[in-house]
Amino acid sequence: MSAGIITAPYANAENAQSIGRAKICKVAIAAVMGQSPSIIRIDKEESGVIFISYVRPPDKTIWEYRCRIDGTRVIWASKTGRWRDHALDEIITYSRTRNSLTIAQKFTDGSSTSKIFGKADLGSR
Repeated sequence: MSAGIITAPYANAENAQSIGRAKICKVAIAAVMGQSPSIIRIDKEESGVIFISYVRPPDKTIWEYRCRIDGTRVIWASKTGRWRDHALDEIITYSRTRNSLTIAQKFTDGSSTSKIFGKADLGSR
């Protein structure tokens, strides 16, 4: 699936402060994992790494991830797994407009997908 959404990207990670790295990671994990941001919990931030978890509603299993922001790129890993920053991994980026945050995924086969989150989706921790 390919989307033609145009948003104005943040210039660098410093600008991510205005929305918060943790919240960017929250909606990025929601988008990648196909979950609602409302169930995603920001557990902690340590040395630039955001720790995130959620309980999957159908089976009540706990899923835990790590996330970091590099410029406009979102890089994630499972709790004990590898960072998804290999050349064959999808590239996840974020951008924002005045009232929304867009998470875009570009895959190595050239396909892409994106999801737009409003202010309400960002919520609190």
